[in-house]
Amino acid sequence: MEETGLGWEQAYARAGELAALDQPVVDDSWDYTGVRAILAIALTALGEGVDDSAPVQTGRLLWHLDRGPTNVRRLAAVLLGEELAQATDIDPATVDMDNPVVSTWVWLTRTWPADGPWGGMSRGVARGLTDPAIDILTSWAAKAALTGLNTERGGLANGTAVRITAGDHEGRIGFVKNSAWLMDDLHETVVDGPPPGYEVMIREDPESATGNKREIVPTGALRRTTREETVEVLGLQTRFESVWDACERWAQTLLWWHQDTHPEVWLATENPDGRAPVVTALMTAALFDTVRQRGLDEPADGSSVHLAPLLPMADTLGRPYRWEPIAELLDRIDTTGDSPTQQLLRAIKHAPALSEAGMASERRALVELAESVIIAHAKVAPLPAGTTMRQFSSGEVEPRLVDQALAIAEAARRRQQVNLAMDAPLDDV
Repeated sequence: MEETGLGWEQAYARAGELAALDQPVVDDSWDYTGVRAILAIALTALGEGVDDSAPVQTGRLLWHLDRGPTNVRRLAAVLLGEELAQATDIDPATVDMDNPVVSTWVWLTRTWPADGPWGGMSRGVARGLTDPAIDILTSWAAKAALTGLNTERGGLANGTAVRITAGDHEGRIGFVKNSAWLMDDLHETVVDGPPPGYEVMIREDPESATGNKREIVPTGALRRTTREETVEVLGLQTRFESVWDACERWAQTLLWWHQDTHPEVWLATENPDGRAPVVTALMTAALFDTVRQRGLDEPADGSSVHLAPLLPMADTLGRPYRWEPIAELLDRIDTTGDSPTQQLLRAIKHAPALSEAGMASERRALVELAESVIIAHAKVAPLPAGTTMRQFSSGEVEPRLVDQALAIAEAARRRQQVNLAMDAPLDDV
């Protein structure tokens, strides 16, 4: 059913389900907490004065969120009054913080230190900005609602490889980026039925100087690619000299994708050129440890590494950005090889500098950067269609390296800096 209950508890539960479609379900994540809170406020307000027999439709939720944070404040006024709805940095002593709607709104509308801390939470979105979560994350909440609506109405999942069958781009292969909907402004909702079209990232000819382009393509002019077509277009390397080499290459790729798609994080980072190799080495170690724990270190050519889940890598690095898990990790793995990351990890392991009390801020910055790279990938890696919140939160379904293959391939095509070639059938994925 495309619907939501009316009370705060029901709205908050449904908000968690929607947020989980686009955010890793992590209670100490600033991003997930904010998206869930915005969804819950909007759902509760839209349900005010409506009988339980007429629940809030996801299409109506999307219509309102698509109009941005100003409209969310209008909705909040239904629950809290105009003065609180328009306020920022509300003094908790002046309001009823035992009311979950009020306390949630106080959190959503407070400003934050540019460099943290963020209430003891990890943060991946818009670090360096002090704006309230309501201003930064409303578009993310709208995206979660859009994903929910697309799933409910049987649309193609983001990342689906498609071939265009009609129009100016007939014969081209592309990847679904978003579903495109018609808005019914009169009724403040989305027009009924499946999505009439999709935003598609179209892959141009390799010789083209224009690169990929985004176009809205009618649903009737698309079909899913065959496995053979998908293998041809993705071209991702899955065999390496060793398992460690595979982990190192994947870590390097994850890092440069993050630098390419989240430049604001690296612009705000002190000594990014010096920290990047250390972050790569830490991610390599975390991935190698995850691969061993999941039994993906066979075959020895690293051809199973791409099946490794992303979030356990972040867990391996430890929270809240403590160095002890890193020391334990380095004790668990063999760093005696000659690869660049192994040499750097040996230096980290045996150099006393990073263990000194005065280096606490540097240790935190390194681990925080490594985790932010991994979390950024996990947030956008598409999960199989029909994945439930229970399956995701229980770990039954996890975002994997290979699930990020589409995004990585697009970035590689755009910058032409990474040489990726696939020689394993997708049946193994």
